[in-house]
Amino acid sequence: MDFEKISRLEKKLFFRRWVEKPLQLGAVLPSSRFLTSLVVEHVPYIPGQYIVELGAGTGTITRGLIKKGIPQEALYPVEMDEEFTVFMQNTLPKVNAICGDAGDLEALLPDHVKGNVCAVITGLPYTAIPLDVQRRIMEGAFKVLSPEGQVLQFGYNPFSAVKYKELGMERDYLGSSVLNIPPAHIWRYRLKSLPLRQVA
Repeated sequence: MDFEKISRLEKKLFFRRWVEKPLQLGAVLPSSRFLTSLVVEHVPYIPGQYIVELGAGTGTITRGLIKKGIPQEALYPVEMDEEFTVFMQNTLPKVNAICGDAGDLEALLPDHVKGNVCAVITGLPYTAIPLDVQRRIMEGAFKVLSPEGQVLQFGYNPFSAVKYKELGMERDYLGSSVLNIPPAHIWRYRLKSLPLRQVA
């Protein structure tokens, strides 16, 4: 698998799509290798379970997970942009790339995946996402997790853009990458009083 060639192709596609839909993408270029390393470092893969990405873009972090040794068949990147999804399907054919809305996660995933997800990774631009939509996304994420699963969110704001208090969640700050431009940060979220798989 020629990751360097894929990277060159994705940068051209990503920039073109950003010019067309800047508010939807929230970034000019795909995630850098520094951000990818930061995220991959904190993903708790459990053999036999699955990893879901929300807003997977062109699959930069997906490829980082593959390099880490996670089976491609265990990866379910979800992306709203159809061209990005097709790009992942063409360049990573063993990965289960899905085109759809992150807020519809439970309906998008196959039954055998629901309840067996060890990590939901999200890099969505939450500063531009209303509270009711954030609630729908996060509730869907917690519903598909395994009992030991985690929700991880990365972004460029030094303060979490997820309205975690209003959503009844707690957060743990896991770290940052100052080499990324702009610096990137990652958090882990959990529900305050309910087991991870339950949402009232």
